Amino acid sequence: VETPEEEQGAEEEHADEDHGSAHGWAMFLSITLAGLGILLAWATYFEDAHGRTRINPALVVRVWPVNLIHRLLWRKYFFDEMYDFFVVGTTMVVTRIMGAFDKYIVDGIVNLTGFAGKVLAFIAGIFDNWIVDGLVNGTAALASFTGDRLSDTETGRVRNYLLFITVGVIGLCVVLVAITK
Repeated sequence: VETPEEEQGAEEEHADEDHGSAHGWAMFLSITLAGLGILLAWATYFEDAHGRTRINPALVVRVWPVNLIHRLLWRKYFFDEMYDFFVVGTTMVVTRIMGAFDKYIVDGIVNLTGFAGKVLAFIAGIFDNWIVDGLVNGTAALASFTGDRLSDTETGRVRNYLLFITVGVIGLCVVLVAITK
């Protein structure tokens, strides 16, 4: 009977055996491809005494798998195209939507608020000119009219003034008696 630690150790050994062959193939393939790449680079770029290379780089780029790899590397993995499409294109769409929202919604609300302010100012102006100013000017006109009429009563005689005071006091007493009943 095996203990749990022994079972786990046996499973780990078996796992290492399964992955060992896959790791070996991956290592062999990566070293082989790296060696072929170094050999191709040497043949393409190493010049002899006469300044010639063993392989013309312009011809290498025309070969089927190499031309795809060359184009992918030359175009920087098409990063600029993807950036233009996803980032710049998306930004442009969002800015157009936000511009339309600003132009038609925000500016519409602002213009409506300004128009409402003008209408309310016009109504307030009418109220001020006809009601407030009318009351003030009417009170002033009444005071001026009353002052003009009462100025005729100024005679410069003391007995006339005593008469008006006596009539005023009697009138005030009558009003007070009428109010208190």
